[in-house]
Amino acid sequence: YKTTEYSYMALPQGTQIGMIAQEVQQFLPELVKEAVHPPKYDSLGNVIQAALNYKTINYTGFIPVIIQALKEAKTKSDSITNKLNHRIDSLRNVINSFNTRLTSIENRLDECCRVNNGGGNAHSMLTNPSSGNSTEIELENVQAIVLDQNVPNPFAENTVITYFIPDNINYAQIVFTDNYGRIMKTVDIKTSGAGMIKVYAANLSSGTYTYSLMVDGKVVESKKMMCVK
Repeated sequence: YKTTEYSYMALPQGTQIGMIAQEVQQFLPELVKEAVHPPKYDSLGNVIQAALNYKTINYTGFIPVIIQALKEAKTKSDSITNKLNHRIDSLRNVINSFNTRLTSIENRLDECCRVNNGGGNAHSMLTNPSSGNSTEIELENVQAIVLDQNVPNPFAENTVITYFIPDNINYAQIVFTDNYGRIMKTVDIKTSGAGMIKVYAANLSSGTYTYSLMVDGKVVESKKMMCVK
């Protein structure tokens, strides 16, 4: 406080912690009130110090505002946590699916080796080709789900994302999220086959963003894209 300039108000000495009423009034006007310090008179009744108009703050009124702010912060934190847990579960499902497919391929290769060579397994055939007949095969899956890296990357104005959705997929989406995991845009893919999305960055700030391909509610693949202004 300016205790020297306003000595007649008997303000407390030392450093005080508080806020400027005019600033608080901009966003919480209900907590700011007008006050008047009465004038000071001499023994003859003459005014020797005029009345002073000033603003006061109802600091007690901040308590419910702070409590509400803490509640909202906790709600946002819980929402982010739930989204992260959902993404982790989705990634686990994808990994489990890949492991299941890999095991299936290994079992088929072992079965193939036993049928054609009267025993043995895929590992021994691969490490020691001379132990039996050698057969070369080429695996092809033209109906695989594909999510390509955006081009160009990094980009300043726009970029293109290409993808492929097989015919047997019921529902697919591409979801764009920011660096905090917040969903920015969800694009429904309503037709199968090859497709393309052109992303414009006129209102996008510089940073790293993620786009994920979700098939039947599960994340199949995610990629990073970088916007540089």
